[in-house]
Amino acid sequence: MVNCSYCRTPAPEIFHFIVEHDVLRGLQGVRNTQDDILVYGINDDHHNENLMELIKRLEELGLTVHDPDSVC
Repeated sequence: MVNCSYCRTPAPEIFHFIVEHDVLRGLQGVRNTQDDILVYGINDDHHNENLMELIKRLEELGLTVHDPDSVC
């Protein structure tokens, strides 16, 4: 395999596809953009419900996310 700095790897697109179509499928108020998962709602309660559903799904799949305090 040749490693060339100008070749584009499909890894980000594959990651986005898997997250969007397998992990987030059916969740309301949750979107994937590049390597971020965005959670939204019409008010704080709705947002928190969507967030809890996302956390539940991630736990079911054995996935983890970075602690928000560690992200700059």
